[in-house]
Amino acid sequence: MVKIVAFHSHKGGTGKSIIAVNLASQLAILGYRVIILDMDLAAPTIHTYFPYDNSKKTLTEFFLSDEITVPEVIHDVTYRLPPHTKGKLFVGLSSIDGQLISKIDQRGRTAPLNDLYKLIGLVRNKLTESPWNADYVILDTSPGVSMNSINNVAVAEHLFIIQKLINADLDGTVEMLKIIHQSLRPNTSIIINQLPTKFLQQGASKIKKLIQSRVIDPLNRPNIWFGGIIANDEELIEQEIDFAFETLTSTERKGRGIYSINNEQGIFTQSILKLLDHLLQKSNL
Repeated sequence: MVKIVAFHSHKGGTGKSIIAVNLASQLAILGYRVIILDMDLAAPTIHTYFPYDNSKKTLTEFFLSDEITVPEVIHDVTYRLPPHTKGKLFVGLSSIDGQLISKIDQRGRTAPLNDLYKLIGLVRNKLTESPWNADYVILDTSPGVSMNSINNVAVAEHLFIIQKLINADLDGTVEMLKIIHQSLRPNTSIIINQLPTKFLQQGASKIKKLIQSRVIDPLNRPNIWFGGIIANDEELIEQEIDFAFETLTSTERKGRGIYSINNEQGIFTQSILKLLDHLLQKSNL
């Protein structure tokens, strides 16, 4: 049975997209058939890792028109993974075209409900069929509590909340999860991202205690967990900046490197592998 996992955050800039891409890639390497969908229709990111295939349409067009079929929006990107990959990785991208994004925003009041029905049909029916036969569908959501993001949470069995260890994020996450868990109540894991290593040296137990007291205990739900820590990785940051500078001199878009594949011993990679173990454990509950 397909497992639907949503990556979400109270606000933007928490790093959820890079975590989602790397976790999806590691799942595929391990042997699973994985599909990652860029469901942040207002500010998509995944295309920076898997550049547009000009023969394909986007998820933006899929939600705007009933004439766009699933094969037109999903494409195989397993070629971006190592030769020893045992599974498959597919991607559905959203458009960065400003006019299309505006059309999404200008639709009527019934659009969010129609989107939800289409999303359910996509992830629970179409993507479970050949040629995709998905084991996992990863949804990279838009931050906050927009109707689009709530739709993604509604179809997910497991929700990863990515946040930084700052007071505004802690308080905002609690309020957001109060809304989500009023009716949806998905299994939820809180992930702290970009933690400076000097705080990690004080011990993960102290961070876990903080998240337990500030986020989990106030919500009083049995299926909200502390999911782990991703420490700040300076090498990863340097590579991201290098990629940005490369775009000044190159018109060819090859896509950002998938860090956990190219840097197996990196701090970020080790954190992703721990997160992978956490997901597989919780998926079997």
